[in-house]
Amino acid sequence: MFSKEYFDYLIRSKKYLLLFILLIMLLIIIGGRDMGVALIIEGLISLMLSFALPVYIFHYVHDKKAVDTFFSIPVSRKALLVTGIVFCIMTVYLPMALVLCFYSVAEKIGVMMVVYLFEMLLAVAALIVFNTALYFIANNIIDGVIMMGAYSFMPLAIYMVLNSMVSSYVAGFSTWEFDFLYYLSPAAMAVKVFVSIFYKVQAIAHVLGLLVIAVIFGYILLKAYVNRSVERAGTPSDRLLAYPFVIYFYVTICLFIISSWNGYDFENLSAFLRENFITYVMLFAVFMGTYFIYKRKFFFPVKLPVVFIAAVVVSLVITSICKSCHGFGLAQMYERDDPYQSIDINAWYENENSDVQKYLYEMTGERSYYYNVYIFNDRTDDDHRNMKLSASTMAIIEELRQQGISDFYEKPKDGSYWLHLNIVNSEYGSSKSYSYQIKDQLDMKTILELAKDEALMVSIETSEHQYFLQKDGTLKQNY
Repeated sequence: MFSKEYFDYLIRSKKYLLLFILLIMLLIIIGGRDMGVALIIEGLISLMLSFALPVYIFHYVHDKKAVDTFFSIPVSRKALLVTGIVFCIMTVYLPMALVLCFYSVAEKIGVMMVVYLFEMLLAVAALIVFNTALYFIANNIIDGVIMMGAYSFMPLAIYMVLNSMVSSYVAGFSTWEFDFLYYLSPAAMAVKVFVSIFYKVQAIAHVLGLLVIAVIFGYILLKAYVNRSVERAGTPSDRLLAYPFVIYFYVTICLFIISSWNGYDFENLSAFLRENFITYVMLFAVFMGTYFIYKRKFFFPVKLPVVFIAAVVVSLVITSICKSCHGFGLAQMYERDDPYQSIDINAWYENENSDVQKYLYEMTGERSYYYNVYIFNDRTDDDHRNMKLSASTMAIIEELRQQGISDFYEKPKDGSYWLHLNIVNSEYGSSKSYSYQIKDQLDMKTILELAKDEALMVSIETSEHQYFLQKDGTLKQNY
């Protein structure tokens, strides 16, 4: 399954490419004072080569004249494929391996570099096998290149539309955890492995994911190449997952992002369509343009506008259902038992008759047009870092959270929020975050109750001064 003669031919015929890559690698090593920077540059070059080399080495499969010549030489198709893939992998990997070795010496990494070298080899192999398989599913070079980029970006596109809908229809959540989508993109996992090498940590899950992708797409690649019909070269890509699927997929993704931008529901359908009419027209123009590229000719089939309008209706109906069903209860997927919960409440007052204004005037004699009440537990302060919130404080926070959920679904979003509640469930403030906007003002009685909690700090700011609310209810001027 490997042809030494064909491998020698590839080296001789591509010698200028190999010399150019070698020169770039040497310049990176010699000119880079920081080996970390050199590693990053080489990583970017390797990532680009993993997309470019399959097109360069296997260009003949989409050339009607060249494909007859290559498939008639006395070398089996399996040997042509395996030899070409090995050449691509070695061309991308060997420069990276040399830079990794220099990096290992500079950083004194030692024997772990053997593990890192294996991880990077697997990442390069999986990425090249994945890209080459997509390139073979297409029937011409343009479609093949588009499919390589489209499928590599596809998990990120899914991530974008899911988070767009979550932020629009699930109260409290601005983003969701969709880390599993990383495992659908070998490019993303290869970057993860590369970053893990840079930070000297292991990436076992991503390595296993790359191994699975390499095996699955290796099988797809083998079947697509060995059973490939010569007559397919240069024709429109009409396979199930080829260019037409890519067009419909990305148009659908864009439609769902548009429909979830403004928290769309049926009550404001006419206004929504008026505001986004130009956006829909531009998207339809792009849809038609990509279809023209696919067919390689200009024509206007009636089915395309029908399909587009149907897709618009489906996206609007689904997003409206998400809104009317209040996010299907996902807003209640909230971890309440984290002892290291960080609370950040920011209340804004522009009302001179508020009880906060009255309390401030009674305590300090100051009057101001606006007041800002900031309630938080300071995780940067050693005295407060490990303090747990009391049960009474957690009950108040949960009541405010439920009010924020109710306001999200029931009250119009006119931008005049009185209270912002942000909750981070993590000891170091880097884990799950929940954010709520609440219409009602926070009354002084509740503020005083929260101020009694030893884990919380409360400040009241006016146009001229800042005060800290003490545990006994008095105000201490900070400036």
